[in-house]
Amino acid sequence: MKNYIILSLLILGNINQEYAKVTIIAGKLINVNKEVTLSFRQNFDIGSKYIKYGLSLKPDSTFVIKFELQQAQAGRICNEFIFCEPGDSVFVTIKGNGPFPDLHFENGHAPQYNFFIELDKFKEKRNLSSFLINDFPNSLEKLPNYKRVLNARYTEMEVYLNNYVKKYKCTPIFKNYAYAQIHYEYLSLLILKYLKLQNSVPPPPSYFFGVTPTSITNDKYLLSPNYFQAIFKYTINLFVKNKQNDPSDKQIDYVFNFIRHTYKGLTRDVVLAEAFEYYFNKKDHSNFNKLLAFYNQSPKWYVHKNFYTVLYPLYLQCASYNFPLNTDSLTNIERIDGLTSPISELVKANAGKILYIDFWASWCSPCNDEMPYSFKLQNEYKLKNFQSIYLSIDKDSLAWKKSFIKLNMDTTRSFLLSKGLQADISKKIVLKLIPRYILIGKDGKIIDPDAPRPSDSKLKTVLNILINDQK
Repeated sequence: MKNYIILSLLILGNINQEYAKVTIIAGKLINVNKEVTLSFRQNFDIGSKYIKYGLSLKPDSTFVIKFELQQAQAGRICNEFIFCEPGDSVFVTIKGNGPFPDLHFENGHAPQYNFFIELDKFKEKRNLSSFLINDFPNSLEKLPNYKRVLNARYTEMEVYLNNYVKKYKCTPIFKNYAYAQIHYEYLSLLILKYLKLQNSVPPPPSYFFGVTPTSITNDKYLLSPNYFQAIFKYTINLFVKNKQNDPSDKQIDYVFNFIRHTYKGLTRDVVLAEAFEYYFNKKDHSNFNKLLAFYNQSPKWYVHKNFYTVLYPLYLQCASYNFPLNTDSLTNIERIDGLTSPISELVKANAGKILYIDFWASWCSPCNDEMPYSFKLQNEYKLKNFQSIYLSIDKDSLAWKKSFIKLNMDTTRSFLLSKGLQADISKKIVLKLIPRYILIGKDGKIIDPDAPRPSDSKLKTVLNILINDQK
């Protein structure tokens, strides 16, 4: 049996589609009766994010995977690292059912695909793996000797890489990737080992053999996830810990200014993105205004503007995470009869219900296109502790009232948002475009600041989960 799967990958860069080349991974399964997973880095944006493709194949079947690449791309197949270049065509044999089945590649750039498999064998033979995992100093006094041994172990691996590249005539871009995977794993390990012994005190620069931020950064290593993760750990733990006694807002100032003025090119973009992700995930609202200011300035700093967009959903989550609307007395809403009240009263009146708030305007065509789906959704879920609320940001109240009558809207669920985009809630959820939808939990707090549209089938999936969780 053969399975032909065409995968279209989005690769970061401004390379024209005409330069994309079809890349093929064919193969066969031997004694494998579980899903085979192929994954690729989504971009070198934030973290080690991967796009995953699960291939449900029958035992002992053969397969052909075709996809287009515009540039070399790091990935994994069955948890093994692989490195694909545009136009590659290789054949892989996959044996066994364990978490790490045996893989062997043939044809084309097969030696490059086999490298990390062979490196693992080399590490086992030289007893490197157990040393890296188990041998750990229990005091700072023993750390220098451990560091010397660790350096020697990684030097062995780098020598192995150089000999391998020479023997199999591997490409320069592959060598850069493999070197970065090895070298920056070493740097990360140095940091982690130190922190386990002395978490509160930053390591002295001499601990890293005099390594400086500029000496360890090179955009040619960006295809390696180990590279930018190590750079970020190095930045935070070596330099930021020196400022640990400063107020947290001062630390944020220091971090972003240090990154901006220390690193260059795409490396700076990636480390900035890592820093935003790091602080957004802290959900520290006392410093959110500071983060907001840096985030709004960041398009001026980035070489690749898409980083700003990539981070936007995370930014929204941080901006409104657990923001309680049932205590928001600053945002006023106007009824059709002209009376106004705080939005907190509306939320309290619907306590115990899931609220789906629709920010719209009479002049917004996409907003009006969604209305039939929204009304249908309300009817379908009205007996399940669900309520749709419509907040218009119209500046012209007469235009809103005309749309209100035309759409036959409910007076208890449709309101004019006083101050529109300048309202307190608009600022909290960073309302810039409409239509925009947010989900409010039964406790009156925002649980999704950028919910799916009514026409999106994902919304019902989310609602069903929320409703079942509240039973």
